[in-house]
Amino acid sequence: MQKQASAPGIRISAEDPIILFIGDLEDTRSQALPEWQAAHPHTPVFNLKSWKVEVSFRVLDDGTPENIPDLLRQIVQTANSQSPFGFRVDGDNDKFSTFVPIQTRNAAGDVVQKTALLDLHVDIASGERTIAEHGQMLADVLSAKSGIRVYCCQSFGVGVPWGRAKTIFAAQDLPARWVLEQLIELDENATTVGPRYHWLLNCQPNTNRGTDQCFINLTQVRGGGC
Repeated sequence: MQKQASAPGIRISAEDPIILFIGDLEDTRSQALPEWQAAHPHTPVFNLKSWKVEVSFRVLDDGTPENIPDLLRQIVQTANSQSPFGFRVDGDNDKFSTFVPIQTRNAAGDVVQKTALLDLHVDIASGERTIAEHGQMLADVLSAKSGIRVYCCQSFGVGVPWGRAKTIFAAQDLPARWVLEQLIELDENATTVGPRYHWLLNCQPNTNRGTDQCFINLTQVRGGGC
C-alpha cells in the first residue's frame, strides 16, 4: 500500500528581542546538562523569561492550518497582548514568514521601540565565496553596526553541512533579513534534494550589559516527504 504524502512543513522563522531589562531574565542553570553544572557550580545561565501563548485555529484535512497568514497574525496579536515585548509578522507563507521583534524594555523597565537586529542594512562586497562565507560576512557587518557579537549561520540537521556551494554574491544597503533569505535560497537552489531551512535568532543576555551576542541558527523545516 502506498504511503500517503505528508503535508509540507510551514517555514516560520523567529527572532529574539534585544534584552535590556534585567527583570525580563530568569536563571535557567538547572536546565543545563548535569556535566556542565558540575563543571560550573557557581555560573548562572540567564535567558529570557518564557510564557505560554495559546491560540485556536481551523485545519484542513491534511492537518495544516486553514489560513496561515491569519494564524500568524493571531499568534502575534495574542503574544503582544500578554508581554511587554512587541512583534510583527514579515513576509508571506509561500517563501519566508518571520516573527520580528519591534518592542522591548529599556534598562529601567520602560517599554520602548527597538529596531530589530536583522532590520539593519548591510553591505557585502561582491565576490565568489561559499554561501556560508557570505553568511559570516553578514554576521561581521551586523556585529560592527550593532555592537552585539553576531554569529551566522549555525545549522542543525543531518546530511550535508549548510552553505558549502560557491557563488558570486553582493549586497548594497539592503536589510540583513533579506540578505539572509537570499543566501538560504541560494543554498536550496544548489541541490535538488536538500532540505528547506528557517532561522531562529537566539540572543544571549548578560545581566551587566544586556544582550551581548546573538546566534543566527538555521534549522530544517519539518514535514514533507512521502
